[in-house]
Amino acid sequence: MIFKKISLNYITNFIWNLSDKLFDRALLGLSIIIISRYFGPELFGIWTLYFSVAMLIFPVLQSGLIPEVVKRLMAVENKSKILSSTLALKFLLYTVFMSILVGLSFLLHENLQQIKVQLLFGLAFFPLIFETNSAYFLSLYRSNSLLIASAARYIFYFSGIFFLIFLDIKQLEYFISLLFLNNLMYVATLLIFMKADGIVLDLRQTNKELARGIFTNAIPFFVAGFLLNFFSYAPKILIGQNYGPIELALYNASFQIVNLGWILPRSLSQSLLPILFEKKDSSQIQSNTYLLIFLGSSILCIFIYFFSEQIILLLFGKEYLAASDFLKIHIWIVILASMNVFSQAIMLKERLFLKAILKSLFGLLICSIFLIIFVELQIEGIILSLFAGYISMEVVFDIFMNNDSSIKRSKINAIKKLFHI
Repeated sequence: MIFKKISLNYITNFIWNLSDKLFDRALLGLSIIIISRYFGPELFGIWTLYFSVAMLIFPVLQSGLIPEVVKRLMAVENKSKILSSTLALKFLLYTVFMSILVGLSFLLHENLQQIKVQLLFGLAFFPLIFETNSAYFLSLYRSNSLLIASAARYIFYFSGIFFLIFLDIKQLEYFISLLFLNNLMYVATLLIFMKADGIVLDLRQTNKELARGIFTNAIPFFVAGFLLNFFSYAPKILIGQNYGPIELALYNASFQIVNLGWILPRSLSQSLLPILFEKKDSSQIQSNTYLLIFLGSSILCIFIYFFSEQIILLLFGKEYLAASDFLKIHIWIVILASMNVFSQAIMLKERLFLKAILKSLFGLLICSIFLIIFVELQIEGIILSLFAGYISMEVVFDIFMNNDSSIKRSKINAIKKLFHI
């Protein structure tokens, strides 16, 4: 049995966390499909470019903080102080994010109208400075609260989308406003649950030393998070700038289906954080998780490869059918990218911060080299370069260059179990 000797709390939390991820990704994917069909490839490609520029930076502020905050919340009683200090830190980081976004807007866009729309995307993420509060519920094995918050946000979001479609409104500013309200609904629901637990965020409780400690420990994962985020959104910016909005829309249709394959590893990683921090020896759990990720991802990839045209036609329609050619190559990234998500959680537990950065830099270097090699293959070349980058991180680096971590041993044990060695 793969996950023996794991507490009922973990199993229950995992089920809720997986349900939350399935629910969130399914409804987010459905909203993107509805918007893509309503906009058509050209306008959807323009929307994707604006969204990708903002997403290149902002999620990094989340990926580095949440694991560190979960770890601290599990160790102390004064949770309000930690969360309030984290909130103050997020305000500061959001200011940095908007400053960077202003610079990118002037660099990438041609006129003031385009710059204005890009900055509106940045403002749409403002409510998510409170999203680190999800760490509170993860630390208590209460992922069911996250699922309820996701349900609240999507009820509102879909109502807004259908209202705009009913009025035949296609201006991007209205859809950006919906995105802002969608994020606001999510964090507001979490804040209500926290208040019911007696947890109140108060910036007056901010401890500068505590905030500085959280930030210092999270720096390597900010860097690693940015580099990993680079693999998701930099290709979209590159395609949008060089091949136009229609080609970008086709690539994004493929990307959305690939992104669904990350549900399981993301849920596993988040749910495993508490138990990884509690157990001194988690090698058995790690190797079994790698094996589960590999088998599950492989089955998904094989299915999508053979039915790529039917899937694109069903979800996005005839206008996006050419995206199936991208999807047949793109989908195989899921296997290695899924392992990478879980590897980050392990390296956080083992405090291998510098190794996490070096691993991501190594992957970025290999990806860049192959971008030059495959330049004549255009978009297919970009996808193959991403695949090469993930192979370099999850196979070459972890097996041959990561002797300090238990990741190497866990992956080798997973291979032995797979082939009954």
